[in-house]
Amino acid sequence: AIALNPMPSSKDKGQRICDDAYKIPGFGGWCPMTLLDVSLLTNYYKQVTLEQARLEYAWDFPHAIYIDAVDFDGTIRTSGELPWERGQSYDPEEIKRYGAAWAIISRNLHVMCDDVTDEKKKSQCNELMHTAEMGIQQHPAKRWDHPLKGRLSKWPESHSAESDTFMEKAPASFSSNTPNTATN
Repeated sequence: AIALNPMPSSKDKGQRICDDAYKIPGFGGWCPMTLLDVSLLTNYYKQVTLEQARLEYAWDFPHAIYIDAVDFDGTIRTSGELPWERGQSYDPEEIKRYGAAWAIISRNLHVMCDDVTDEKKKSQCNELMHTAEMGIQQHPAKRWDHPLKGRLSKWPESHSAESDTFMEKAPASFSSNTPNTATN
């Protein structure tokens, strides 16, 4: 006689619930177990929308932004490894971060400085924009593939023609004739 167990194990059921909750293709076998795990996973994808809002005039930031796993120099942590998972080989330089505060500052400067015509103020705007762009260059948005930890470089799919390459775009310098609305 063959015994069949039609009821999945609680581990299998828990994994299916986790997979269904996140809806990340290929995400299986691991589920965020700590608040920090969830925060790092959320920040990985949040950097995409923050960067897109910074670079595309059709997008804007919400009136309130809630971010976990905030790190030094205006960054948010996006790496999938927790410090204690690495044991003795832990290297803080290997943690991936995104300059979220710099992105918000940069976008606000673009909006604020868009209509500036006074040469002195325009020069000040350029100086501030340069500082913000340097902060972003120190901690740029980075995507990579690590499906087990829920990181996919090409998911979710983009919603605009430009967004396939928005992560690679060089930031435009301040220009008084920068459009404030998207043409697409």
